[in-house]
Amino acid sequence: MHLVTAADGAEEFYAGINNEARYESVEQARDKDSKVQHAYQGHSRLFIVDNNCVDFNAKIKRCQQHCQQVLGITSGTSFYKKYLLVKKNLANGFAFPVDFGNHLRHEVLQTIETWLKPQDKNEVERSIEKKGSNKAYTYTLKSTIDDKGQKQLKKKAISSAEYVENRLNADESR
Repeated sequence: MHLVTAADGAEEFYAGINNEARYESVEQARDKDSKVQHAYQGHSRLFIVDNNCVDFNAKIKRCQQHCQQVLGITSGTSFYKKYLLVKKNLANGFAFPVDFGNHLRHEVLQTIETWLKPQDKNEVERSIEKKGSNKAYTYTLKSTIDDKGQKQLKKKAISSAEYVENRLNADESR
């Protein structure tokens, strides 16, 4: 989890008077923050918490929500997915999505999700996911369980051999 520096979007709170540990200028802090973000770009568990919040407590609340999501703890009805998009020129001359410019580094990740047949009566959905690039992939088994009316998503990292084995149980109807 990366909390964006206050020097980027909340400059009024970035000053030595409220934190003696800050020794960089606003520009230096922004530069270091950008380098850290680029170093972790593409990581499947990267959550960036920016300063687009009412106050610091709201920023901490967003951190808490991300942690709950990773742990599979449900809290409310919020839904979160992260996509990094690349501009594609279409035949009709339009470009989608918006041009982010050449100054942003990016990584192309391939994600393949295969729906599986549920294995027991409490299992609502079951799938396997292959995500990565350049022959470096992670594999995840996802299972949504109905526990007394409460849906719980369980995720488990699996090996490539387990991924191949589970593909034999693909739900062809989906």
